[in-house]
Amino acid sequence: MSGAPCILVIAELAQGKPSKLTCELLGLARGLGDARGGAVAAALLATRVDGIAEELIARGADRVYAMERDAFGDYHSESWVCTATQICRQAVPEAVLIGHTTSGADLAPRLTFRLGAAVATGCVDVSFTAGKLAFTRPCFGGNARETVSFKTAPAVATVRAGCYDALAPDSKRRGEVVRIEPRLGEEVVRV
Repeated sequence: MSGAPCILVIAELAQGKPSKLTCELLGLARGLGDARGGAVAAALLATRVDGIAEELIARGADRVYAMERDAFGDYHSESWVCTATQICRQAVPEAVLIGHTTSGADLAPRLTFRLGAAVATGCVDVSFTAGKLAFTRPCFGGNARETVSFKTAPAVATVRAGCYDALAPDSKRRGEVVRIEPRLGEEVVRV
């Protein structure tokens, strides 16, 4: 994965498993990665990562950056943004895909600010156009669509549910699980 463009998916869980939207985002990222010869990474923040990381790999991730903490039982913006920032700095993704959920809509702009990047929210399409990532989202109350691209990297986007198909799990897929520990001064907090 080193040196190749990487698409990073921030995984959300539902009942201890990757959510349907997370699986859709992995399918999208796999398509984008395959089109460019790049890799797919996933960020997993959970109270327990064993089994879940392997499922993310089976669903299309080449590498899973995993941090296991009790603070990740529920979404907490400061805990998640600190950890996601640390993972982005290590993975150096070309794009970060986040589900357009309540948590994702809170995390995306915070993460974008920390990375000094740009964000597109509520996307219904992500593709490569003229060699650049293009993000399409509804505007004007859903009466029109706009397509944007950014000069900064990584590009951060929230993607709406139901826009992409999840890949069927492939238990034979192999990938790497990278355990992340908080850096000194960036300990995961719980307020």
